[in-house]
Amino acid sequence: MLPKKDLGKLIRKAREYKGKITGERFSQTDLAHEVGKSRGYICDIENGRSFPSFSCLSNIAKVCNVPLDFFQSQNEISNILDKFIKLQLPNLPEEEIESIREALKEDPDLELKYLYEYINNHSLILEKKENAKKQKIEPKPPKDIIKYTLQNKYILDYLGIKKENAEEFSEEVLNQIKLISYKYKK
Repeated sequence: MLPKKDLGKLIRKAREYKGKITGERFSQTDLAHEVGKSRGYICDIENGRSFPSFSCLSNIAKVCNVPLDFFQSQNEISNILDKFIKLQLPNLPEEEIESIREALKEDPDLELKYLYEYINNHSLILEKKENAKKQKIEPKPPKDIIKYTLQNKYILDYLGIKKENAEEFSEEVLNQIKLISYKYKK
């Protein structure tokens, strides 16, 4: 994982490289216009104050004519996404993990910062799950997994739900999922 400041320096180098290829100065404003973001956002990224989304980073790479792994190895990006997916959806077949990973790479709203924080906060859970797989311990029922996911701090914060209401919220959502699922049953 690249720290924000290091990633910002590499994005600045990629932008400067674009200027050298074109023979014209390629400013933060030019880059922002090309990737559909504000100059302030590009400035924040270059100065290490913010992480871009995968999609934004990919667009920056395309605009600056550098490969995505100029900023970070493709394997490292895939490993980060795989860890995140496995935390959210354990016991998923590799093909599905790969499919979700590729979709996440294109998601313009997915923030690197969120993934890093989430993985760091839940790395012990992932280790336990991997150890459980090795020991062939039965996974938790889907109901428990969904409840755990819905009671996640980031989800609760995003939805503006108080922690003390998390249990009731997750039960309510599970009931709604059950109701909706009847529509799709064979």
